[in-house]
Amino acid sequence: GQAGVFTVEGRWADLVGLVETELAGEPSPERIVALRESLALIHRDVLLDPRAAVALLRDVAQDRKTPRDLFRLLESAALCQPRDEDFALALDELRGAIDEATAAGACLAVLAARAAGDDSPDEREMLLRKAHAARPRGPAAAELEAHYAAEGKSDRVAVVLGAELRATESDGAPDRARALRFRLAEHAAQAGRPYEALAALEPLRRAGDELAASWSLELARRSGKPEVLVELAQEASATGGVATSGAFGLRVADALERAGRAREAAAAFL
Repeated sequence: GQAGVFTVEGRWADLVGLVETELAGEPSPERIVALRESLALIHRDVLLDPRAAVALLRDVAQDRKTPRDLFRLLESAALCQPRDEDFALALDELRGAIDEATAAGACLAVLAARAAGDDSPDEREMLLRKAHAARPRGPAAAELEAHYAAEGKSDRVAVVLGAELRATESDGAPDRARALRFRLAEHAAQAGRPYEALAALEPLRRAGDELAASWSLELARRSGKPEVLVELAQEASATGGVATSGAFGLRVADALERAGRAREAAAAFL
């Protein structure tokens, strides 16, 4: 039809006129929504006029007020520079329509946070925190972790990972929980908190996880603090298991000796 011809030939003004003519002809309510959404996409993505798209999507959202409609409105309002009351209103309405406890709602909250972007960091954080509180294992966890990491808030990163770990263990997902413990340990080590790093991996070491024992030794070495190695050696001696195997004991002893702790090295070797 004509719409296809106009699209192929890039005659966008003619296509807009065609759609507006059909809208004026009083089509069905469902058709009105489809036409308005089509017009909005043309204005936003082709004509690069997001404010015109906002006006059209505002009509759709006012008629139905579904989370999907509100998100599409927010998405277009976020493209308007400078942002104005349209964006603030769309964000407020979407926030009220989201049920973060559902999988779809949590995903929508993450998408809304992305739309808020760096221009609205407080709104972005608030959306992610609500979604993460409702579903610690949901999609908001990684987004919130990245948000805090970018802001240098290592303590909050640890809180996010800890909440996700607890939820994962409660749900009976041991492989995922194991991976989270390694992530938590690495994050703590990079933040200069080696004791927290060792604590994150302690249940795995106690359960006989050889990789967790080896990585714990690496993190202790990397800390540059001999007392961290001493604590790891003392734990191994007290708890037994894989951490006291001959090979591991030799490695701990070697690390202690290199750190100038000969007496503790001898104890670890024995």
